[in-house]
Amino acid sequence: MQESKMKLPYKFCPFCKERLQHKKELYFCPKCKKSIYKNFAYVGVGMVFVKEGKVLLSKRRIEPRKGIYDIIGGFLNEDEYPKKGIIREVKEETNLDVKIEKILGIYRDTYGENNEPTLNIIYIGKIISGEIKPQDDISELRWFNLEKTKDLKLFKNVKEALSDLKKLHKQNKI
Repeated sequence: MQESKMKLPYKFCPFCKERLQHKKELYFCPKCKKSIYKNFAYVGVGMVFVKEGKVLLSKRRIEPRKGIYDIIGGFLNEDEYPKKGIIREVKEETNLDVKIEKILGIYRDTYGENNEPTLNIIYIGKIISGEIKPQDDISELRWFNLEKTKDLKLFKNVKEALSDLKKLHKQNKI
C-alpha cells in the first residue's frame, strides 16, 4: 500500500483524547486501541451539460482559484447522497432543475490553500426547467465549444472530466 503524504489534522485521538501514534498508513491510539486511517478525502459532485458540441461551465466568484472556469457543483453536506447533492448544487448555482443522465467518472484532485484531497463524482445531466442564472459562488455561466476548453485554466479533475466528455462526444455517446 502506498503511504499517503497527507498528515491528519489532529494529534490526539478523537475518541479518548490520548496522543496518537503513527504506524505506516494509519494512526493508532495506544489507550482505546482505535485505528485512524489517513484514507479520507472531501467528496465533491459536479455536473456537465452538453448541447450542440458545447459544455456549460461556471466562472468561480470566490477563492480558491477565483475567476477560473469550473464544472458546476460543490461539496456534499454531511450524510448527503451524491445524487441528491448534485441536484441541490446545480439548483443553488444555476437556478436550473436538472436530472442525471449518467455518471461521467470519478476523479481525484486537491482543493484550497492546504491542498486537501478531493474525490469528485462527475455526472452528465439534462436541463429540465429553469432560467440559467449564475447564483451562489459563481459569477458567470457560459457555453464553451468542447474542443476549445483545453485552453482554459482548470482544476486537474475538470481537465480530466472534460477530456473524457470529449471522447464520449466524438463517439456520439452523448
